[in-house]
Amino acid sequence: MRFLGVIFYSGHHILPREKTYWENAPDTGTTLVSQAMSRKRYFDIKKYLHCNDNTAIDSDRSYKVRRIYTLLNEVQQFGMFSEHLSIDERMVHYFGRHGCKMYMKGKPVKFRYYHWIL
Repeated sequence: MRFLGVIFYSGHHILPREKTYWENAPDTGTTLVSQAMSRKRYFDIKKYLHCNDNTAIDSDRSYKVRRIYTLLNEVQQFGMFSEHLSIDERMVHYFGRHGCKMYMKGKPVKFRYYHWIL
C-alpha cells in the first residue's frame, strides 16, 4: 500500500526526477515519501512488479497493463458519478520508443501519447 501511496503522491506532486522524492532538501517538500519507504525498496518493487505472465505474450501491445485496465473498468461501475461530467482529450509528451505513441505533424512536440480523461 505504501508503494501505491508513493505512486499517487508522485502523480500529484510532480518533480523532474524520480529520485528527487527521497532527497532531504527543504524546497522539495517530500519528507512524506522518504518516511513511507526507502528509495531502494521503492525501485526494487517497481523493477520486479508484474501484472501479467511474460511467458504467454500475445499480440496486444498493451498486454503488460491489460489486466489492470480491465480491473479498473470493472471497479468503475461502483463509482458515484454525477450527471455533469466532462470527457476531454490530453496529449502527453514522450520521447522514447513505444508502439502506442502518436505522430502529430503540425505540433511543437511531434511524438505524444493520446489519452481520454474524465
